[in-house]
Amino acid sequence: MPSLVGSEMCIRDRIKEAKEQLIKELKKLGKEPVVTLSEVDSNEDIIALRKQLKQIKDEIEKEKTAKQEAEETKQARSESIQTVKKEILFLGETPISEFEASNNDEYIAALNKQLENIKQIKADEEKEIQQSIPSWFIKLPKGTEKILYVRGTAVVDTLQGSIDSATNSALRELGKKLETRLNSKIKETVRQAGVCRL
Repeated sequence: MPSLVGSEMCIRDRIKEAKEQLIKELKKLGKEPVVTLSEVDSNEDIIALRKQLKQIKDEIEKEKTAKQEAEETKQARSESIQTVKKEILFLGETPISEFEASNNDEYIAALNKQLENIKQIKADEEKEIQQSIPSWFIKLPKGTEKILYVRGTAVVDTLQGSIDSATNSALRELGKKLETRLNSKIKETVRQAGVCRL
């Protein structure tokens, strides 16, 4: 019988050690254990402590995951805001102020609405420009021996600067056409006269 008593003592010592270890872990996590060392050492105590420890660790993990997800959401919103702001700035406009919205979601929605409005205005302006271009400018009339048609465009800071630059562009184009036509006439005349040019 002495061997049975010795093994029971060994089991009790192990239970006590496991219980002490679990209680230390719980206290390290800042929680009070559901049982104390003064209570009777039993497997039920160990099971209860392990269950409590698992629940606490699960709660800590959930909190950590929630914080990480919140940070990722915050980061994604920030990136979204910056992307829309860059688009608005690229279109030559100033993004609305963050203080005009009460939270990030409203601010993102307001920025997107502003961006859509700017795009619509730009599209309308482009359509108006397209409609204001005369048809003869898009498709030049056919020239004759005595009449040449050319066109020139330019965009400068001032209206007069644009007109002057466009006129100069058209004159350069006219010069190229005249040069080509004159060279062609000279070659034709020389060929008809039978003169060899060097």
